[in-house]
Amino acid sequence: MMVDNEDDRVEAFSVVGQLASHLAATFNDELTVMLTHLEMLERKGVAADAAADLAETKASAERACAIVAELQRLCVSPPVPEDTIHLRSVLTVRRHEYEKILGDGATLKVITTEVGTIRMAEADLHRIIVELLTNAVEASARNVVLTLQLAAAAAESTRAVELIVQDDGDGMTPEFSAHAFEPFRGTRGRPGSGLTLVHALARQHAATVRLESAEGAGTKVTLSLRQAEKVAPRRQPLMSGITPRTMAIMVVDDQVGVSTMVERLLTHDGHHVTLTNSPTEAIEMSDEQRFDLVVTDVAMPGMTGITLAERLWSKHPRLPVLFISGYPKRQLPKPNGTAPTGFVQKPFSFEDLSGAVDDLLGRAQKLADQG
Repeated sequence: MMVDNEDDRVEAFSVVGQLASHLAATFNDELTVMLTHLEMLERKGVAADAAADLAETKASAERACAIVAELQRLCVSPPVPEDTIHLRSVLTVRRHEYEKILGDGATLKVITTEVGTIRMAEADLHRIIVELLTNAVEASARNVVLTLQLAAAAAESTRAVELIVQDDGDGMTPEFSAHAFEPFRGTRGRPGSGLTLVHALARQHAATVRLESAEGAGTKVTLSLRQAEKVAPRRQPLMSGITPRTMAIMVVDDQVGVSTMVERLLTHDGHHVTLTNSPTEAIEMSDEQRFDLVVTDVAMPGMTGITLAERLWSKHPRLPVLFISGYPKRQLPKPNGTAPTGFVQKPFSFEDLSGAVDDLLGRAQKLADQG
């Protein structure tokens, strides 16, 4: 990593830190599945000649957990405080700055409409826009026309606004676009980290990124951002009438291995578990069935667990939600709601998950008893 001055050096290490944090969170997903499978084998019992191998494998996985935790502690700066940003004003003010950054390699069109305010660190929003614009220019062998556009989300209930960056450049093959957000997937054969950083920054602010591209037809990246306005909750009874120990729980995680494992752990504890890998499907299911608790991953494509919880609370304001994530809690935005919440960081054990569920259900029951 060669840098010419102190400011560049600080920024370069910031990028490395963001990427390392993203990789660590992804690795924690895999460690969750690995450790819980090992714990299940341990509980079932194995042959004497395999017990030593099982114990050593589990010990090695636990050492890996400690390494990842140390990496997260060292590489991530304290979370940047979120600002209330008037998007239209920001893009209007910074337009000339973006044109200067792009230079002669592109023509920039800015299309703004009134979409209100969002909650996000303005420095991170600026970094995301710069990365998307410069990545589009670097990915094309010719001068491109870039469009920076604001739009309201298609569904009003999502309480989101969309920031769209679109180009008429060379586009991507389906094989490349499917892995575009992976670390060090560069442009035009060169290694890079721009899109990975965009993805990591978006996740930290409960935003989502969607990429659409076709070879020869350009690329469109849509960033869905949280609106700053609050939704007034409606009062509604909490519990579904199931006994205190056996509860109706919905599990939401886009990683099939993790969600299946959580389902098995909670079923083992005697709960009735409904599983989905789609936040949108989770919202639909909540309209058809009453749940006592939702366990959701935080970083998911299309909709974050934070946004999912806030949308569920608009209909079920006292529904307890347990967040699980490969990211440390300090990196995650706080959800906007009054319902009881809990957090368990991946990887976790039987006892970690079971204890968090019992604690959260207990707090929810106390609130319900108080009326």
